[in-house]
Amino acid sequence: SSGIYAVTAPETGTYRIELTTASPKKLLEEMTADELKSVVQMEQSRREDLQSIRTLVMRQKDIATFMTSKGGLAQLAIWFRGFEAKPLLPSNLTLLETILQQKRGICRHRSLAFVAIAQAFGYKARMVTNEAHAFVEVFVDEEWRYVDLGGQTEKLNVTSPFDTVP
Repeated sequence: SSGIYAVTAPETGTYRIELTTASPKKLLEEMTADELKSVVQMEQSRREDLQSIRTLVMRQKDIATFMTSKGGLAQLAIWFRGFEAKPLLPSNLTLLETILQQKRGICRHRSLAFVAIAQAFGYKARMVTNEAHAFVEVFVDEEWRYVDLGGQTEKLNVTSPFDTVP
């Protein structure tokens, strides 16, 4: 299965970790010229997307103010925590524009928008999800830091094999 894995060592020291993947062998071989060209095109498209997000954010005066000042990520997290914890309303805008305009959304909406904005401003950020919640991690001071933006799940069903009687 795929996912994010963590290893905790019982004590300080050097450890060897082996990871076995089910990736096709081709992925591990050298890229062809066409594959390399495709990667370069994807990176160019990604840079253009990040520039579009920066432009969008700079039009949002409240976000632009703190994203161009010291402590911008902390301010951005506080701003997202102030959203209404409700599903998004239908909109003809892009998902990011809808989230920013409506200032509402459940945890996955907030996390997705936060990561897009943080990356557009040069921060390393990633979204982490499980069955019940989504949150963000940001790479600051040489480590990944947990950022919970709040929100609630739209729907969560928890079942246990112990809930049924044979």
